[in-house]
Amino acid sequence: MQQLFKTLLISISLLLSSCAPSNILPSENIRMFKRSVPIYKTGQTVRIHNSYKKPMPVKVVTQSTSDTIETDLQKYTQSVVKLMEQGLEKRDVYSTSDSNKVIKIKVHDIIYDSSKTGWTSGLRITAELNSGKSISIEKKFTGFGLLFAVNKSVEKATAVLLKHPEFVAYINQ
Repeated sequence: MQQLFKTLLISISLLLSSCAPSNILPSENIRMFKRSVPIYKTGQTVRIHNSYKKPMPVKVVTQSTSDTIETDLQKYTQSVVKLMEQGLEKRDVYSTSDSNKVIKIKVHDIIYDSSKTGWTSGLRITAELNSGKSISIEKKFTGFGLLFAVNKSVEKATAVLLKHPEFVAYINQ
């Protein structure tokens, strides 16, 4: 009976993962864990901006099945901004509108792909620092569901950005 249940669960997961949704965005419930954020000098402030001033709808074609999935780069980027602010606050660095340290965040190069092992989601985050430097992070994640893969790729890429040596040096200056 237990083996039958496992087989049924795997079959349903594969069936659901083969159906491409028409529109996908990161969840608003993604959380940044303190262990994912390096230690910064406390009391620092920063301004984090979404580079997209208005909605930026895009259509992403899956690599293996050629399904078209719609998303919005502005909302993707806002998810990253929110995660960055959460992570920095866990280390006593605060996002304020009057800080001299300005970071513009942009999400681009989104990919989706499905396979027998699940969905893969990938993205590139570019952080433009007002010091003139630019940091670009690319991350992919594969999971059973597309939304899970999207959320994890956003979370992982944001964590990598927060740990990037140039980013840490910029925050700590």
